[in-house]
Amino acid sequence: MSRNFLIHAYDLGMNNGEYVFFGLQLLKQSGENFGWYRQGDKQNRKAKMMFESYMTISVHVPTSPEYNSFVNRAFELASGQNQNFTFSRDDVGVSLYHLESFTSLEINPLVAALYDSFQLFAWAYNKSLYAKEMKNGAIKINQYIWNSIYQDDYTLNDFDSEVGLMQPVMIYNGRKGKIFRIEGSQIRWPNDSTAPPDRPYCDFDGKALHCREKGSFRLSCIASYLVLAICTTLSALTTIISFVAFFAIRKVKSENDLNSRWWQIHFEEIKFPEQMGKKSSLSISTFEDGYRSSAANSSSQMRSVTQMSKGANSLASVYGRFGAVQVGWWRGLRIAFKPLDVKKVNLTRKLLIELTNIRDCLHENLVKFIGICIEEPNVGIITELMMKGSLRDILEADKIQIDWNFRYSIISDIIEGMIYLHNSVFEYHGRLKSTNCLLDGRFMVKIADYGLRSLYKQVVSETDHNPRVLFWTSPEHLRSSNPYEAGSKKGDIYAFAIILQEIINRTEPFESKNEEKNTMDPTEILDRVRMGSDPPFRPTIESEDCPRSLLELTRRCWSENPDDRPDFPRIKAHFKKISNGLTSANFLDNLLKRLEQYAANLEMIVEEKTQTVIEEKNKADELLYQILPQYVANELKAGRHCSPESFESVSIFHSDIVGFTTLSSQSNPMQVVNLLNDLYTCFDSTISFFDAFKFETIGDAYMVASGLPVRNGDNHAKEVAMLALELRKSVEKFRIPHLPKTKLKLRIGINSGPCDAGVVGSKMPKYIVFGETVEIATKLESHGEPMKIQISESTKKILDTFNCFNISERGKINIKDKGELLTYWLDSLIEQ
Repeated sequence: MSRNFLIHAYDLGMNNGEYVFFGLQLLKQSGENFGWYRQGDKQNRKAKMMFESYMTISVHVPTSPEYNSFVNRAFELASGQNQNFTFSRDDVGVSLYHLESFTSLEINPLVAALYDSFQLFAWAYNKSLYAKEMKNGAIKINQYIWNSIYQDDYTLNDFDSEVGLMQPVMIYNGRKGKIFRIEGSQIRWPNDSTAPPDRPYCDFDGKALHCREKGSFRLSCIASYLVLAICTTLSALTTIISFVAFFAIRKVKSENDLNSRWWQIHFEEIKFPEQMGKKSSLSISTFEDGYRSSAANSSSQMRSVTQMSKGANSLASVYGRFGAVQVGWWRGLRIAFKPLDVKKVNLTRKLLIELTNIRDCLHENLVKFIGICIEEPNVGIITELMMKGSLRDILEADKIQIDWNFRYSIISDIIEGMIYLHNSVFEYHGRLKSTNCLLDGRFMVKIADYGLRSLYKQVVSETDHNPRVLFWTSPEHLRSSNPYEAGSKKGDIYAFAIILQEIINRTEPFESKNEEKNTMDPTEILDRVRMGSDPPFRPTIESEDCPRSLLELTRRCWSENPDDRPDFPRIKAHFKKISNGLTSANFLDNLLKRLEQYAANLEMIVEEKTQTVIEEKNKADELLYQILPQYVANELKAGRHCSPESFESVSIFHSDIVGFTTLSSQSNPMQVVNLLNDLYTCFDSTISFFDAFKFETIGDAYMVASGLPVRNGDNHAKEVAMLALELRKSVEKFRIPHLPKTKLKLRIGINSGPCDAGVVGSKMPKYIVFGETVEIATKLESHGEPMKIQISESTKKILDTFNCFNISERGKINIKDKGELLTYWLDSLIEQ
């Protein structure tokens, strides 16, 4: 009633700050706050403006220990404690409802007044008994009550436009006859001015002398009334015609919007990085039900985006109605393409209306909708691209430090987005979770996957595959036949509370901060939430992990009773006190802090990744140098072609194990492999000390070359000879693990001469050495003796120039296809 009165006052022009209105609501009921807001009412703006000039007087509720004791006693009686009879709390007007602390107990003032009435009656009754005047007792009792004066206390409430609620500012003490101002509060006069004068400037009827022009006021009033009458008539006719035209045009425009298909985007219009000439593209983190998608190449037009692989059944790879989100370009805009698991989109009228409405949903904390691709099999939603991924991704990134200012800013962004969404035509989200709270390049949170409920109902549900997607669903909706499609404002409040738990603990839903992973089965968690036990089953948040007021807010938001959950405007008002007034006014400071913190974390991550890359590169180079000569490997890494080359003089070393076939027959395959591995590891470590390169191992055969691919003059013969002596010494000390009494024996052949070499193959490149020099080295090894090094005459001539080897003549041997060759034994180094 007060609201209607104030709206009429607005229409009379009494909103200029010269008028202040007072109302009486002596007995304020719990939960009432003289509301100015009406859902869908176009008069809300007028009502809120007039409420700034409106104050109310209500009975002051005491806070004394005596009154608190009375309230507790009344509550005990209402609860039936320690009594043989019970009343419901509504019978005596006792109710629990939350104030700022969410824990106080408030009693209906009528109950207290009734109690005072009985006290007064008892006092009068005792007086009549004492006076022994019981004749006409009722009249005598009333006479004692007549003409009594009782002073009560009252509260003056003023409207706080920032939170949209009445707030107490002054208290009148009836017994002392004094007015006390509540500490920290002040009266907000209309238009942020001072208290208006007792009388308006032009008086209440607008006829003050100083407001009238001399000699013409009456004439002007008459003329004004005539003009007003004519204008009113014309305005009425114009208004009627305008309304008819307006609704007709609006109807035509609405139908044109529904049929315009502005939202339809053809798949070939989207250009993915792979199609634009870039080497590869990565799918960013999945929105909606998927936390993190693996890197994948963007699909071409010949491949269906709905055939993407889906993650495993874990919260780190939750999948549901949406697959991996792909980055692309559409008409010069970077967009996110989210595939839908639906064979064909049914374009109902309801869906077309939702598409029209979502185009008008523009808010800085909502992800902008661009369009839909309905071409089979590439059905998907196109939205603006959010480069930083989802809130879930940020919380899971252990290397990103998130302080409380950052957390408060994230929570504030979610609250602002949800307030706008709840006041829109969609009224609620229905699928709110941390995975569709996305962050843009400025680390501002934007909410995705809102609206389009008709489209989501057509998408194949995946909740049977992974029940974790329902962790954010409120208990009342879990009890419905289709929890995923159920939704309400109170359900969004519950989902917001689960997100608060994730932000506070930096864990997944229903996981404790001190636990690595939740050991409970997801189905068991949902069953316990659905049961509605007392106390209800909820995630664990330790009191030391966050401010107490934030913990209390979270617990209230996930209350079992939906009516006990505050709406987002009340959440915003309470959160403003928790976060010390964090608003968009100091957004730039918070943004700079976020970017500075992110840059520091990014530098640390880049440094670690760079070091890791360097280490992996060194490992790859080391492995490559074992396969190819270092010079050849460097040439190939530099992208240069390594052509086959002829070498005038090199030395070739060839060895094998004497009796290897017999030794193999005494061992199982694994023992043979381990034997060769140990032996060749010993040989490889020895070769690293010489200017030589192992170019072949076949079974027990081991071949080494020196003088290629980098020429070293005549040193190749000396290097190979010293290597052979060192390897023979190593074999003498070598022990076979499974045959400790058996000793290995080598046959070694060395030859020097010209040869050819080059890289063969591209997938697994191999450096091949071939020519007659290699073939003779092989023949020298096969015609040699155990633990002796047989060298050719050409090698002997080169070694003689160094004068540091003991060499003895063996004589001529007959080699097939080569005839007789004079060979020598390399015995040892000359002691110097």
